[in-house]
Amino acid sequence: QIEERKYLATIRAEETEEEAKAATVNKEIRDVTNTQITESVLEIDECQASPVEASTGDATRL
Repeated sequence: QIEERKYLATIRAEETEEEAKAATVNKEIRDVTNTQITESVLEIDECQASPVEASTGDATRL
């Protein structure tokens, strides 16, 4: 019975370690995804702002 408990404890520890690794990978994926979304939004904002900034700049120079 002691051997069985040791075995089960080892299995549980391995499962816990695998769950922790999976959680870390999921967090890293979310972080990368959020970064990509943020960068895409900033690029869109820059593209949309460019004509306005250009026309504002022209108006300022006049």
